[in-house]
Amino acid sequence: KPQDLPGLFPELRAGLNRGTLIVSIAAGVKLSGLHQGLPPRTAVIRAMPNLPATVGQGMTVLAAGRYAGPAAVNKAKSLFASVGEVWVGKESQLDAVTALSGSGPAYYFLLTDLLASAGVRLGLPAAMAEALACSTAVGSGALLAGGSLSAKELVKAVASKGGTTEAALKSFQKSGLNKAVYAAVSAAARRSKQLGG
Repeated sequence: KPQDLPGLFPELRAGLNRGTLIVSIAAGVKLSGLHQGLPPRTAVIRAMPNLPATVGQGMTVLAAGRYAGPAAVNKAKSLFASVGEVWVGKESQLDAVTALSGSGPAYYFLLTDLLASAGVRLGLPAAMAEALACSTAVGSGALLAGGSLSAKELVKAVASKGGTTEAALKSFQKSGLNKAVYAAVSAAARRSKQLGG
């Protein structure tokens, strides 16, 4: 955990071999802070993976420190590629990455739970509503991952003019869902910056 690093640095300094690559998944802890706590010229890479890595469907973004050359980046990419997709970015992007991808699975879990709860309120048995919401999330994700259409295009493909989906989308728009999602992701990004000091 980020708050445990200050106490861990003395142990790391004492036990690290020269040339060891350090990969940190401590949210918000900057490369500069990691370099300060570790031996001079240690190769450090910050990584922001997400929970779907536990099922081989993760998304990880890496940011390399000044002593982490291409070989170190490739080693980290190989490590995280074993549990999903990997992008290399800049450290200045990691707060946004944390807010979008690191925290993002919780947003999808919340929406799935809210859909199931709405189904129950509309008269479906809880088990059926949960199965429908979960299957819809998994199937929609697979369809999106197929890559032939963008998320915006898929929304249009489902929404027939004057139909049920269009009615729901208008309700989302009227209730300010777009602004709420941006505000939530912005709040997560701000918190990530605060964690980094």
